[in-house]
Amino acid sequence: MSKEEPIFGIDVHPEYQRGLNFERARTEGYEFCVIKATEGPYRDGDTYVPSGFEEFFRRAEAEGFVMGVYAFLLSTPARAQADHFLRTIEAVGGPEDKILMVDFEEYQAPHGYLTPGNDQLMTFIAEVKRRVGDHQVVLYSGRGFWNGGEASGDFEQYGADAAWDAMYLDMNPHSRPHDYYADVKHRGWGKPWGGMEPWFWQFTSAGGVAGMNIDVNAYRGTREQLLALAGVKEAQTMSDGGDRHEGDGDKIVEVKGTGDGGRRVLTHGVVDGTYFAEGYKYVMQLNNRMKYWVWSSGPVPDGEGAYAVDKELPPVDQLKGKRIFCAGVPNLFRRAAGKSIPTRGNRNFDGGIAAYFYTSAFGGLGPGFFSGVDVPFNLATAKKWARETGSGVLIGRSYRNNSLAGQGHVAILLPDSKVLQSFQFGADGDPGLNTDYTIEESHAGNYYEVMVHPNAWINHDKGQIRPVKLPNTKVEKPGAPEKPEVEWPSGGRDDGQYEPEPAEKFTDEEFEEIGREILKLFRRYAGQTKASRRTLDVRKVREEGLHEHK
Repeated sequence: MSKEEPIFGIDVHPEYQRGLNFERARTEGYEFCVIKATEGPYRDGDTYVPSGFEEFFRRAEAEGFVMGVYAFLLSTPARAQADHFLRTIEAVGGPEDKILMVDFEEYQAPHGYLTPGNDQLMTFIAEVKRRVGDHQVVLYSGRGFWNGGEASGDFEQYGADAAWDAMYLDMNPHSRPHDYYADVKHRGWGKPWGGMEPWFWQFTSAGGVAGMNIDVNAYRGTREQLLALAGVKEAQTMSDGGDRHEGDGDKIVEVKGTGDGGRRVLTHGVVDGTYFAEGYKYVMQLNNRMKYWVWSSGPVPDGEGAYAVDKELPPVDQLKGKRIFCAGVPNLFRRAAGKSIPTRGNRNFDGGIAAYFYTSAFGGLGPGFFSGVDVPFNLATAKKWARETGSGVLIGRSYRNNSLAGQGHVAILLPDSKVLQSFQFGADGDPGLNTDYTIEESHAGNYYEVMVHPNAWINHDKGQIRPVKLPNTKVEKPGAPEKPEVEWPSGGRDDGQYEPEPAEKFTDEEFEEIGREILKLFRRYAGQTKASRRTLDVRKVREEGLHEHK
């Protein structure tokens, strides 16, 4: 990311924005959220925490924001303020995985005597850093306050790690903050105070976010840098060593460096050295090089389309330019990792979406390959699984209309919240295999229904074998060679529950309905993409030191 295309975020107050719809804010393209946590102690010893702070924080966290908290600094003893701040945020997990910010600005009348000075700022930051170790601290201020009155001077003397500038070019509401930023981005930034270029610019206090007017901010760094600022451990593995590329000479598998015990992190935050990474390094060489293939009838193919056969993969060059459908993507992952392809014992379903999850179609197929380990989709949990493991979460849904019953869509949520999938939008199978959409865009309208942890669908940690208990299932022992988790007799199940029938050939009308379903999905994706790139808020620069008390 950059000043031209920054990461957008919000800072909010649990009392002033109590009813904020965080899910909607995420779909509008905001990726980080910093929440007011404390003021005080005041001169009488009382302290302040906004009512509902913990619940407000949890709601935002559940939607997958990069989270942050801040203390509003006063003119009272700074060590006591640091203690109050750190004690308060323990209720939401402490400083770990959070942006820590101190708000240094004028306290509004009639309590201007509480406006902090430079001594309080220096002492507060020193005390916080003494107690949180190497966790970084962000200093928020504005040029009017910093440069006026008792000028604060050089930024570096205060020990903060990043500057956050509050500077508004006007105080008007802006219903489309992303568009507003695009118009004014060349009028901000620079080194407005302290001789340090800020990483954050709060460019409006009245940006239209989820139906409210909210402080909106631009961050000019990368997502990895933002995560590192928050102390997210996965991001730290990207900071050491030089970048290089592996694969077929293209910038597809980019090694971000080593660290955290020598782990290497590939593009999209994928951690190397796992079963998932084996598939990732193969499939990403095909990203944007395979168009979408539509299954209409008959056996799911073991070649172009699904690649649904248990054998070694061909050289990557042999697949470039060919076609693939959604279930073909995790099929390639499993084959690259030496795993078996999902099966129902019937060639009309093996390797296809109907083999993955439970379906009542085709006479009642019942449990799928991952039934028993799949759970209802939850956005925050899915992102947490992907981030913590550095691997992909299998996500999916089933279609229920008559023509598409027993089919559906399956994709892979990557650690950086992008979705790897093959799906058709435009003509001739485009975009095909891609990582064009975030999970928020892809999940618009509550699209996904189920998800499977990386350990459960690809045994992402090498040497870790997953025991799964299903009807006619063989349970593997840890350390044993992997076998298909679900083995149906070649003629289908023999327990009397059902006998799969070959899929009927679709009529022209039914085939057109498939196309409409696909087109409907990607129109929603396209709309979400536009919305996500055009959502930001407006807040005015406090040139004169004027700032709404947060």
